[in-house]
Amino acid sequence: SSYFELNSSYVRDALISVGDEIRVGYNRIFFYTRAGEKDYREPHLIPEKVAHSELNIFIEGETGTGKTKLAKEIHQASNKCGRFVHLNLSSFSNNLFESELFGHKKGAFTGAITDHLGAIFEAREGTLFLDEIDSLEKDQQKKLLLFLDSKKYRPVGSSGDKKSNCRLIFSSGREMSSLMTSRLLREDFYYRITSDYCLRLPTLRENKDEIFKFIDSFLKEKFMTIKSNLLSYYLNYSWPGNYRQLKGHLNKKWVLSKNNIMEFDIFDESLERGRGDLIGLKEINQKTYKEIKKEIFHARLNFFEGRSDITSKSLGVSKSTVERVLNGI
Repeated sequence: SSYFELNSSYVRDALISVGDEIRVGYNRIFFYTRAGEKDYREPHLIPEKVAHSELNIFIEGETGTGKTKLAKEIHQASNKCGRFVHLNLSSFSNNLFESELFGHKKGAFTGAITDHLGAIFEAREGTLFLDEIDSLEKDQQKKLLLFLDSKKYRPVGSSGDKKSNCRLIFSSGREMSSLMTSRLLREDFYYRITSDYCLRLPTLRENKDEIFKFIDSFLKEKFMTIKSNLLSYYLNYSWPGNYRQLKGHLNKKWVLSKNNIMEFDIFDESLERGRGDLIGLKEINQKTYKEIKKEIFHARLNFFEGRSDITSKSLGVSKSTVERVLNGI
């Protein structure tokens, strides 16, 4: 008999969908999946005590593995009253980094025509997600390290320090330990951001069951079926872009499918032609024709799990040609 808030709008009644948020008084209800239907991914193993604590969290994983999704899940599970603020650190130059993170005062530099509060202030009482922490230069690492140690910061052009109680979540698409070894990362910075709670998100190529679950969930949602040979192809594809790439590819197939059946088509051919594990374009000018050809043959042979007969058919050459190229003849 009274109004409630649905996705920032007030209504008396509504049909609830996946991703909706309801607010009733001081209570918030999030709807992740359809009633009675399991999500395509198993729940992330974040202990409740960790989610509710003030521990900083470091997430490592390749692009498309769901780092941002997990960071939002942790924020929602923490029951913090503040906002979730997402800052992609690779988007800012060395000059803008400090201003975007700590804020600045009007007139602090050319172009600073108004005060800017900064991400740390915006995330007060909430969560600040620093995405692509591996992209920071060493001088930027030092500035962030000072804040991590004291939780105090000074906006650019200000004469006084401020304090923040925001919770920090970091993410990296590269192995931080290897960056430290190659001296791209300060040692004290590495140990500081990995000192609380760390986890690594696996890739799709490491778990074919996850590929199957994702596709199965997608097909059920769209009321579609898939040809067995295409499903087998997807299960054996490396998916270098992980969940993001798989979802985008399936959406293309769904929009242009006929009779609600997924089968091998031009999109799958382009997927094979653009395989990320063949060769890098930047390396082409540094290799001979024989070297490039051998790499392509090797990659295709690995893709078909050592089956030279299938490899030769996919390349349009004879089995003996495959053997000669791989032997450097």
